[in-house]
Amino acid sequence: MSEHDPRRFRRPRAPRAGHAPQPTREPSPLRTGAEGGRFPEREAAGLAGLLDVAPVEVFFFDPDGLAFRRANRRALHNTGYSIDELRRLKPDDLHPDLEPGAYERQLEPLRAGRTECVHIEGVHRRKNGSIYPVEEQVRMLDDGAEPCFVSIVVDHSERHHAEEERQVLEQALRRAQRLETIGTFTCGIVHDLNNLLTPLLGQAENMRDALPEQHPLQADTAEIFETAIHARDLVGQILRFARRGERGSEFGPVDLRGIVRDALRLIRSSLPQNIEVETHLGQACPWLWGDAGQIHQLVMNLCMNARNAIGDEDGRLVIRVEPIEVTEAFAAEHPTLRPGPYSRLLVRDDGCGIERGDLERIFDPFFSQGDHERTGLGLTVVREIVVRHGGEVIVDSEVSVGTTFWIYLPTSADATDPGGR
Repeated sequence: MSEHDPRRFRRPRAPRAGHAPQPTREPSPLRTGAEGGRFPEREAAGLAGLLDVAPVEVFFFDPDGLAFRRANRRALHNTGYSIDELRRLKPDDLHPDLEPGAYERQLEPLRAGRTECVHIEGVHRRKNGSIYPVEEQVRMLDDGAEPCFVSIVVDHSERHHAEEERQVLEQALRRAQRLETIGTFTCGIVHDLNNLLTPLLGQAENMRDALPEQHPLQADTAEIFETAIHARDLVGQILRFARRGERGSEFGPVDLRGIVRDALRLIRSSLPQNIEVETHLGQACPWLWGDAGQIHQLVMNLCMNARNAIGDEDGRLVIRVEPIEVTEAFAAEHPTLRPGPYSRLLVRDDGCGIERGDLERIFDPFFSQGDHERTGLGLTVVREIVVRHGGEVIVDSEVSVGTTFWIYLPTSADATDPGGR
């Protein structure tokens, strides 16, 4: 257009007589061109696309009756409903934590104009019945056309899981702190016990040397000496446990069946006559690479725990050692295990049993259940030893039926019989 063209300065044409200018009004973002004819179809599609990629759930529902109108893609995916199914529901149907009508009552300030936003925390229920924690903000959208409620919902499942993991870590930290305190306390006691064992060992050895070889007391003296040796080893194991020692130079080839036989020989003399001992040690097992003293202590502690569980009633203690191949499927259920060869020690009693809710706590120091004598560090030390050897403890129990411990210990091709047996 030329600089001197008179059309540059032409004034806007005045409306014709009888035709008043039409006022303009911003259309509602909920109204599409197909529904209201005022919102361009292209812009409506763009808005719908933005809602569908939003990382939150967005619901639109009527102020009267609270029937759902529409929802974005994340809302439909997270709840599991189709849009047709959702339109037959109300917000109350997604909130199992609220009483009927409670959701609508919380929206009254919005209806009355006393607030611009209502904040709701609770849970949503999916179509499959599962629930998940949510935080919800509800606003009234009213541009003069059709007012509606808009609910923006944030799924806090990940935050909830993170909080659960934090609580687990805090429990583990408190357990570690308790064990550290117990370790400090135990060190002093163990040193005193060691001082008491030294003269006992010395006197037992002197008696064994002074008695003739065929003397009737020679066998008793030898048992006293051997028991004192085992007691000294146990004291050393407790001391290393208190100091949280790591596996090291004391590891070597270990015959699990041989250790169980030695432990049973000592245990039988201390078991009351009401307890029948049943053993299954006939099946050959590969040797372990570990600490023989710790494994011996493990067996003793499990057997003493069974004895306490049976108490004064007639009962049976079953001990079995067998080789087993841990499969990939079983290792997936027990992450501390790896597929491969293991030796499995089973210790079963038909004593008082353990409540299901207490199974995870039986390894805590000084845990006790009711009036039964499941106290002290026995099972705590058992789990510590198994963990140090790269194994796993699995427990199953039923009250008034009994308890079974399965101890999985990895075998090693390097752990061969040093005596060639």
